[in-house]
Amino acid sequence: MQADMGLQLGVDLGAEVVVIAEAVADTEKRNQHGAYNLRMNTKYIGVYTRNDMEIKCRKRGGWEWVEIGGNVGAGYFPPHWDHHKMGSTLRGMVNKMDTVIGDFNCCGGSKKRTLENLITELELDDIGMT
Repeated sequence: MQADMGLQLGVDLGAEVVVIAEAVADTEKRNQHGAYNLRMNTKYIGVYTRNDMEIKCRKRGGWEWVEIGGNVGAGYFPPHWDHHKMGSTLRGMVNKMDTVIGDFNCCGGSKKRTLENLITELELDDIGMT
């Protein structure tokens, strides 16, 4: 699985599954990117798989995040969410998934403290923040 900020038409990343944080209102523009097809989209993220690969994806948490396969969840945390919304969404993901991928670039102030407290409380591993 690979997280990426964009997928250009015709590109082959060598990954089976690609999760992209993209807020594209026109879903027609999100249906296919070369070697990949859109399997699931929400308001903020799209899940693409290789053309010849089938994988079960479900929208979860009021479409705030996506379940990929059975043990991986991916979500995007938009800048307008407050720390309560971010915390409750992350808790919902962790309660159902073994592996969570999230875009936490919007974290600062109370959101960053909430995230740090959740990492400690839930004993999460390998979460990098920039």
